[in-house]
Amino acid sequence: MASDYEAKVAEWEVHRAKWRAETDVLIELERDFVAEFQRDEALRLEWVAKYDAALEVQDQSGIAAYMTAAEEIRNRQALCSAALAQVRGDYETITKALPPRPRRSWGQLLGFVK
Repeated sequence: MASDYEAKVAEWEVHRAKWRAETDVLIELERDFVAEFQRDEALRLEWVAKYDAALEVQDQSGIAAYMTAAEEIRNRQALCSAALAQVRGDYETITKALPPRPRRSWGQLLGFVK
């Protein structure tokens, strides 16, 4: 027959498995959002190079294209940052909700209580 401590540990292991599954999903989402943000940043840097070239030759259509692209990229990055903050907030909430692992008492460790 399992002791009270072993039952609590088994129950905690179930909670921990659920927590692990939920956090794995959130971690994967976070990685996706970070990769998306980095792709947008690389695209922004490409547009900056095109903008510099358009400025050198006074190409108004190139400058206007840069302004439009830069605004779209800023909007996407703002949405991505907000989603990333939400995912990180959810992770913190789930982590705080995980109950602490049961610990043995001194009586259990010394064999006075089973």
